[in-house]
Amino acid sequence: MRLSRVNATFLGNLKERIVKILVRGKDDVQTSRQVAPHGIDSNPVKDMVAIQAATAIQGETIVLGYINKDMIAEVGELHLFATDDTGAEKIRIKLKADGTAEFGGDTDNLVRYTPLNTELQAFKTAMQAELTKIATGITGVSGAYTPGTLSVDISAAKVEELKSS
Repeated sequence: MRLSRVNATFLGNLKERIVKILVRGKDDVQTSRQVAPHGIDSNPVKDMVAIQAATAIQGETIVLGYINKDMIAEVGELHLFATDDTGAEKIRIKLKADGTAEFGGDTDNLVRYTPLNTELQAFKTAMQAELTKIATGITGVSGAYTPGTLSVDISAAKVEELKSS
């Protein structure tokens, strides 16, 4: 096995990820197939350090993984993250050892938008009906009250980047 720098990647004829790596300097560029656990599809950024290993086929190598910098997962945790092409982290999903999950941070909670919106619209309808009853009661004692029309719009709270079942 050896450690080498990633130069570039591309998809091969069989849609497998091929990694171009710099082995012994900028003039020694070799290609290796990237291997990963089932269900994981990732594409490394340039200059990541790849772990390259030989296979049983003479001259064929594979990339087993990459050396990640700034690892922060606690014991028992799994973190998935995406970066831009410079390696700057853009989002992180943390599956934590305490049984919680964080999607992009921990300052707010996720909700199911559709059931929340349904309940809020039903509450608005019920509240509008109650205001009409109040108006009728006030009119019955010679007062005057005209209820306004209520509206509820939570569309600004909908997070399009995160989906749930």
